[in-house]
Amino acid sequence: MVRSLLVLLALAAPAHANVAKWWGEGTRTSEPGGLREIAIEREDLRFDMRRVPTFGSARVSATYFLDNRGTTTVTGPLVFVAGSGMGNLEVTFDRAPVKSRSLDPAQVAALPAAWQAPLTTPSTDGGESLGYQTLDDDIRAAAFDLAIPPGKHELAILYEARAPWTKGKAPTIIYQLGYVLSPARDWGSFGKLDVTVEVPPGWRAAVSPRLTRTGDTLVGTFASLPGDTIGITMRASTSTLYAVLQYLLPLLALFVIVGGWIALRALGRRRGRAEDLRPTWPVSLPASLLWAAAIAVSGGFASMRTVLLLPEGQSGARGYGPAMGVVLAIFVGLIAIPIGMLVVRAGAKRRRGGPGPFR
Repeated sequence: MVRSLLVLLALAAPAHANVAKWWGEGTRTSEPGGLREIAIEREDLRFDMRRVPTFGSARVSATYFLDNRGTTTVTGPLVFVAGSGMGNLEVTFDRAPVKSRSLDPAQVAALPAAWQAPLTTPSTDGGESLGYQTLDDDIRAAAFDLAIPPGKHELAILYEARAPWTKGKAPTIIYQLGYVLSPARDWGSFGKLDVTVEVPPGWRAAVSPRLTRTGDTLVGTFASLPGDTIGITMRASTSTLYAVLQYLLPLLALFVIVGGWIALRALGRRRGRAEDLRPTWPVSLPASLLWAAAIAVSGGFASMRTVLLLPEGQSGARGYGPAMGVVLAIFVGLIAIPIGMLVVRAGAKRRRGGPGPFR
């Protein structure tokens, strides 16, 4: 999502001739002078994804430990590019605030192709990677001016990153986040990268490159840049009971339909004894109403099973399928009332040995 920092203008007067302005027309023709004198000894990269379900954005912090190995102060504009929407950006250099300015979409589009957001993020279920896109109106880059004296320094960037979500094949909403590493290659050198990703308790998460998970924290340390981008995918987990209900509730609805039919048939046969001349409807009507109610309830739960027992607001169900299933279950329950009465009557007639009058 965020791209490492890159000095985009030549920092010494003679070098200006070798570089086109990054915010205007043209392309960069050589590495900016002076950039190679500064090394990124270590980058501490942290993604706090725990706030995503509530706010729709993650808190991202990138701290660069720099070393200007030259003898002069390097001064110039830098750019920070995010792989998704970026808000509330805070930049500090040696813990002093630095003013920044947003870049418009045209300026972002003019940046090198290798600096674009990842095209995919990994699947939380180990399947095919998921397509990842940013919104056209997102603020995805910011520029700021910086003077880096000789010696070691700390540059910190903190911002809120929009975490796009989608409803895929998973039962819960899928959140994605991308981060771009490739511009760090344009510094003098790049040392160690520490990555930490914190996710909501118990949520499923997948990160590329792969990180080690302990509890709800994923961590990784890399001796060099592990790739051009980082991709993060996460979603709320489902319980064992949820998985059981996906099979149990449809079976329960089927059992109610078939078992109710058999029970009503048996009731009619008992009512149809030769010596019992009373009408069947006083028994068949309440029994049929009970059967109808059981069909509506069991069918409704079967239709809603994909959204039951999920964290609030995290259902990945598409469209109105569950709601339409409930309506259908109620309709089937209503027509089951006359059908049930006929089943009882048919059982009674069969026991009496003939159709007889309708009673």
